[in-house]
Amino acid sequence: MLSQSASPNPRHAFTLIELLVVIGIIGVLVTIGLFVGRAVVGQGKQRATEGLIQVADKALEAYYNKKGEGPPDRYTYKNTTTNKTYEFAMLDGRPSDAGFDRDKDPAFDSFARFALACKDVPEADDIIKSVSDSRQVRTVVVAAAADIGATTDLRSVELIDGYGRPLRFVHPAFHGGYGAYLDQTKNQNTINNSRTHKKVKESPNPEFDFRRSYRPFDPNNLGSQDPMTAVGDADEGICPGSRAYFYSSGIDLDPGTREDNVYSVKPSFAYETQAFN
Repeated sequence: MLSQSASPNPRHAFTLIELLVVIGIIGVLVTIGLFVGRAVVGQGKQRATEGLIQVADKALEAYYNKKGEGPPDRYTYKNTTTNKTYEFAMLDGRPSDAGFDRDKDPAFDSFARFALACKDVPEADDIIKSVSDSRQVRTVVVAAAADIGATTDLRSVELIDGYGRPLRFVHPAFHGGYGAYLDQTKNQNTINNSRTHKKVKESPNPEFDFRRSYRPFDPNNLGSQDPMTAVGDADEGICPGSRAYFYSSGIDLDPGTREDNVYSVKPSFAYETQAFN
């Protein structure tokens, strides 16, 4: 009698529940991977920013060592053809009539003006020039040729932080807070006599008003301004010991939210707003 061969075991098919469990596990692993990836990228941007600020501070230190004092409160350009001079104040903030948009209403190019002053001190200038990564340095026009009676623009450089924004330079002549600010205890914009706009004269141009507010607008009353791109003028920081400092507006790109700003040295802040962020 022929023996009957045993039939092979049937293959086990995944149930719907098992498939869902596997998909769920894969989803969790992908989420963890993305989270870790973002954290690594974020740490890289932070470290890049801190490194640039150290470079900037070394340039400032070299300036102090050579001159025995910090940079002047304005850079003076002399047109040797016309014999006229043009001043550019070391301002970190905006003109008082500017809006609040991060890109449409940029702050004064404070670092670029500091870099121009460093051209008088080769040791400081060389430190700035040591930044060779094209992602971290950018050439900017401080003044167009027509505005200074020249044949070429007045150019300088900015150091770009890990978040794509220029480092900012704060000079003790123009530190602190100026202009209206959001009073978070009242949830409204306010101004008092100590917070009037600061008047600045850059020869040969007329005097103008300068604003340096951590939050120069009411977030609940922005009109047509996009709330996602509305940012402060500056941090309202006060130079420690009257020594200039540098900072980055941080991951949120807003200099007015001071808790995530990256500093060369931590300043104090204008008393009206020091409790706010």
